[in-house]
Amino acid sequence: MAASNGSMRHEVTVKNFTRSSDGAGGFVNNTTNTTTIFCAVRQLSQQETYNQGRLDGQSTFEFITRFTTAVEQKSVLEYDSKSFNVRSVTNTNERDKYTVIIAEEGVAL
Repeated sequence: MAASNGSMRHEVTVKNFTRSSDGAGGFVNNTTNTTTIFCAVRQLSQQETYNQGRLDGQSTFEFITRFTTAVEQKSVLEYDSKSFNVRSVTNTNERDKYTVIIAEEGVAL
């Protein structure tokens, strides 16, 4: 599971959702840039489905970074001009050394 420092060269922006008042008694959900992390990035799977005359693609990626608490399951990652919805965040062996993030591209939140 260990990744070398050299493989963690990909810059990834972490975005988290915030709720703010819209001034009319309701709320608006916004994303704000939380932090920037450097990760090793690996594509795990790719699939395409044909649905009602439209071809939809979905990719699953693994991001490995030094231990961080900035990423949550409801976070969005921005990497290489693409947005990824975080599906799982794992503290490897609970040793606070690495964080493994599984995220999907091409799916709704």
